[in-house]
Amino acid sequence: MFARHESIGVATDTDLATLRLIAPHIRRAVEISNLLDMKAIEASTFAATLETLAIGVVLVDARGTIVHGNAPARSMLDAKDPIRGERGVLKLASAASSAALEDAIRLSASNEATLGQRGIGVPLQCRDGSPCVLHVLPLKRGQIRPGLERRASAAVFIAHAAIPPLMPAAALAVIYDLTPAETRVMELLAEGKTQAEIGLQLGISTNTVKTHRRRVFEKTGASRQVELVRLLASVSLPI
Repeated sequence: MFARHESIGVATDTDLATLRLIAPHIRRAVEISNLLDMKAIEASTFAATLETLAIGVVLVDARGTIVHGNAPARSMLDAKDPIRGERGVLKLASAASSAALEDAIRLSASNEATLGQRGIGVPLQCRDGSPCVLHVLPLKRGQIRPGLERRASAAVFIAHAAIPPLMPAAALAVIYDLTPAETRVMELLAEGKTQAEIGLQLGISTNTVKTHRRRVFEKTGASRQVELVRLLASVSLPI
């Protein structure tokens, strides 16, 4: 939400363009702060603090080479689920997710100003089918940077995101004016259910599911199921 006092006047196109430029960076800071209170961490104890986190955190350089991983991240790498290392480079099982990760890391190192929405809520899937979400935090600038391994350009946060909680779905229902039926279909789509499975679970026909699905996509602006998953992940706490 963005507000301005009426004495300033109506927002201009320039104001909106500026907001669109900085909003993704504000959003990234807020989401990462839900994982980690950066202000409470001194650079000298950063690595030790990472070890205490329950989520996986991997520090990478501009090429995605793994510089450091905390204990949960090392466990994920050892199991190759949902992340893995190929010749020391951080990789994901999905080609699309890997491309999104590489793009975010590259921009974090070269031109952070253009990073925008990239690297926020990248969807992953574990070997057992459970969902995960990934966030990329640029490290090229900031007070903690001097205390880190000099090669580290970005911190990659990997968190298991079990079935999306009801609160974000309820919030999206209000924001996008979804009916209760559309909201439930949206939740099940985000869980990876097929239209047939949703129909069986809700006791409705596949055609009815298709109708709800179409309306959900129209109202949220999503065009694919993976975009819907990303939308829910973006408003969910990834821990």
